[in-house]
Amino acid sequence: QGTETLRERNPMATRFTKKTVLLLAAAVLVWAGLPVILRSMQRAQAPAGAQGGTTAKAVAAANAFLATLTDAERAKAAFPFDSPQKTNWSNLPSGIYQRHSLKLGDLTPAKRDAAMALLAVVLSREGYQKAVDIMNGDEVLRTGSKAGGPAFGLAEYFIALLGTPSASGPWMVQFGGHHLALNVTIVGASHGLTPSLPAA
Repeated sequence: QGTETLRERNPMATRFTKKTVLLLAAAVLVWAGLPVILRSMQRAQAPAGAQGGTTAKAVAAANAFLATLTDAERAKAAFPFDSPQKTNWSNLPSGIYQRHSLKLGDLTPAKRDAAMALLAVVLSREGYQKAVDIMNGDEVLRTGSKAGGPAFGLAEYFIALLGTPSASGPWMVQFGGHHLALNVTIVGASHGLTPSLPAA
């Protein structure tokens, strides 16, 4: 009787409750699926020798990318491993979140290619394709966005390297923009993709 009286007095109560439950269920599904997404982006664990070969390729790609940069660009792309830059990541768009790393839109095509080549090495094939798909989707948003709001598009992705690329010591590749935040930590043959937050 008390419940019926409440619904009669406030017909929005039931609707609000249902909406709240749906929102909570959606949030649970997203967070439950996130580990699966990250596992698909991370390189599968391989024998030490094979993974070590991947690390050597990552070191070579990182050094090749850094070699293309000017001193001013390198200052935005290379940080100590324990730098505060490690926490300067988000999957929010530019204009809402300020990043302090190197913007792809400020680079020449050859330098952007070197950055993407590095990303291709440190991610699985499926992970790299997912990242590219997210970036291409953001380019579609750019063509339909209004001036003065958040910035979307391929140019609005950023990259940073934390630590010295090494086959044994710890270092990190940080890459992100709207709907994509990747932190790939490499320590010898071990590669970790946390914390990261790609779009579902």
